[in-house]
Amino acid sequence: MPDHHHPLFSSTENVKTLREYGCKVGIKVTVTAFAQRITVWESEDVTGYGGTLWQQAIGLTHFLLDPSHSWQKTNILELGCGLGLVAIAAAKRGANVIASDRQLEALALAEENSTRNKTKMMVRAVDWVNTRHRQALLNEDIDLVLGAAVIYHIDMIKHLVETIKAALRPAERKINNSEEKKSGFVLNVSEAGAKNIGEKNNNAEGFQVTCPVALITVGNEKQRELMFRQVVIDSGLVLKEVEYEYYDEKSEDDIQHGPKPSKATRNRCRIFVITLG
Repeated sequence: MPDHHHPLFSSTENVKTLREYGCKVGIKVTVTAFAQRITVWESEDVTGYGGTLWQQAIGLTHFLLDPSHSWQKTNILELGCGLGLVAIAAAKRGANVIASDRQLEALALAEENSTRNKTKMMVRAVDWVNTRHRQALLNEDIDLVLGAAVIYHIDMIKHLVETIKAALRPAERKINNSEEKKSGFVLNVSEAGAKNIGEKNNNAEGFQVTCPVALITVGNEKQRELMFRQVVIDSGLVLKEVEYEYYDEKSEDDIQHGPKPSKATRNRCRIFVITLG
């Protein structure tokens, strides 16, 4: 577990169990990537979007499990974690992970899925609209912010970007005050590499990490992507976009209707790489 002395890292949010919230698990989904398997359970009882597994989360999970990248001991905050797939993938790779969401039921589901996958992570209630929650992030040492399919309402984009800025600032200050660069931060993506970060890299160390970063997938809705891109730029942040291609193999098992055939398809997700500049 993380050895930090900051509030987010030092204790676990007082989240009840799924049963205490009156929620039950439903469809079981197994995602396979780079010879690793993660099984998560959805829940129709979790209100909003947090109880459903979204395709962009699967894409980001493949990226995290890619052995060419190293996340060992990286301090990661996932925003809008939902059922927890992305956070679980990061924890499996040795990262110190905080899975955050505004819905306590979603946090309970993420914690349940983490336990079933025998991974350790913390869960924390973070509401992007809540100024106090954003200010609390200014006291943290977060290297990497993750978010998968996190924009469903365009009026939340500004709050999301402000939350990302708050989470990255402390690590940026630490870098600026240190003579040494801390490893485990941002993808040092060249212009050529930015075309497709999923291409094989001959460098055995994978992608070099040199500064705090956020990796965000918005979804397939063009208007949301355009607005998110504009708000990020207007906020003074540096933005790059990379296309990550992955071979998606997943299976579903509905407790009411039984297992479905395993599906294997070639997919692509756009990852927004954001730094403070």
